[in-house]
Amino acid sequence: ILAYIEEKITSNQAKRLVPIIEEALKQSSTQYSELSAIACTIGPGSFTGIRIGLATARAIGFAAGIPVLGFSGLEVLAFGAIEGTSTTPIFASLNAGKGEIIYQYFNHELEATCPPTLSSCHPVPTNYPRADLLAGLAAKYPHHAVAPLPFYVRPPDAKLPNTL
Repeated sequence: ILAYIEEKITSNQAKRLVPIIEEALKQSSTQYSELSAIACTIGPGSFTGIRIGLATARAIGFAAGIPVLGFSGLEVLAFGAIEGTSTTPIFASLNAGKGEIIYQYFNHELEATCPPTLSSCHPVPTNYPRADLLAGLAAKYPHHAVAPLPFYVRPPDAKLPNTL
């Protein structure tokens, strides 16, 4: 990791994301042309946050002519929990809002052992998939990458009006 910047922001993501990327590149003395791939989380997460992150990652990847690797935020959390050669299942969970969590179990080869599951839970976790863990995951398990398309927990709250 040549540079790491973390801001836990809940608004103005569109305004702050590119300046944060630019600052990380500056701190690491790296140009866009020197990147070999872009890693991003595909969700679950907020509708707006996922869209902003994926659009930015895909735009940079397109402009630089490099691949964009998508990873589930749950897989990023599981990667951060891997320790040694234990056989204990890894439980990764994220706050899904509305008093619910989304969780998934993984083994120590970082293979999912069940599908992502939505469940009620109190209190809900405040885990976040961190960029440094995402970078490590992409470096160690690039074959786990999926297309950089959004993964949502539930359908959007906004509905199109019924028309006849």
